[in-house]
Amino acid sequence: MNKKLFLCTVLLLGSFSLLFPKDTQLWNTVTFATAASKNIRAQYANELRYRENIGNFFYYHIEPLFLHRLFDEHFLGAQYRIAFSKDSLANWQREIRPGLVMTNKFSVGSAHDFYTRFKLVYKFKDRGRENHELFRALLGFTFLKKKWVNIYMANEFFWNDTNTHTYDQNRLSVGIKGKFSKEVGWGIYYLHKEDKAGPGDWRGTHVFGLQLSANI
Repeated sequence: MNKKLFLCTVLLLGSFSLLFPKDTQLWNTVTFATAASKNIRAQYANELRYRENIGNFFYYHIEPLFLHRLFDEHFLGAQYRIAFSKDSLANWQREIRPGLVMTNKFSVGSAHDFYTRFKLVYKFKDRGRENHELFRALLGFTFLKKKWVNIYMANEFFWNDTNTHTYDQNRLSVGIKGKFSKEVGWGIYYLHKEDKAGPGDWRGTHVFGLQLSANI
């Protein structure tokens, strides 16, 4: 049942993507996670991104992440992302993004979850480009929680320079997460990304996302 739901949703989102303008993107994420101990979690993620109606591969990153349980479902940890992206001349640029991460999850009855994620990241860029800090705050809500399928909505806010407190990006998403088995999961989402191009000028991008995860 879950495999059929996953395949039908992929085909449906693929059909919808043809109706969107040229700025449609596809983000594919594969994540491996393990519990090193009762209170320590380790995770490794790899993400590929395509733009211009999913025809141009322009970004990828790898990201090890370590989390320590403070109590219940509240974790504090560290990430080390290495990201590669194409510039306007189609040259690949690298960024190193170490950072601190805090995640929290609060159960609202048996059918709902409210969760938050905060990141403080420092970006080191190649070729003498300016380095700067990045603060991200995500607020999410799972409004349908079943054994094999969850439906959620989230909004993430970006301040790309914490010295000037510049709020310049927003990501609003809705998605479905399910399981092929106890250890292997999948996710599909739609995300509307808005970037600040100037005073009062926000530009939107349609993003479709596919996720695969495995607990090892």
